[in-house]
This record gives sequence, C-alpha cells and structure tokens, in this order.
Amino acid sequence: MEQAEEVAGELFTALLNETGQWADDDEQGWVERLREMPPAVALTAMEESNCLPGQLAGPAAAALRFLAPHVYGTTG
Repeated sequence: MEQAEEVAGELFTALLNETGQWADDDEQGWVERLREMPPAVALTAMEESNCLPGQLAGPAAAALRFLAPHVYGTTG
C-alpha cells in the first residue's frame, strides 16, 4: 500500500508538471493554484481542463484513483 501511494505521488507530480507544459501563458496562474488544492480537487480540475489531452488526463486520473483512492478519489 505504501509503495502504491509513493508511485501515485510521483505520477501526480508528473501530471502537474505536464499540465504546466501544456498550459499557455494565461493558464500558468491556474496551474500554480492546482499545487495548492487538495489532490483530489486538483486531479478533477486537470481532468476537466483543456490543458491536457484527454488521452493523457483520463488514464492518469484513473490510475491515481486506483492506486490511492483515499487521496485522489472523486470529489463529488
């Protein structure tokens, strides 16, 4: 379980970084605010945004929710 959380944390950080790479200049402030949000809220925001391609955001979000559902689980 601990290893799954570690992998999830690394994946989440990579997804945040990738979001920053895809975001345009106007979206950079939003990307920085993602880092301050609770992980589940930030993940949902990234998944629903237009910053990341859906073929990247969807599978990454699903993997995070599988690996650490108590951290990245749905917010609603």
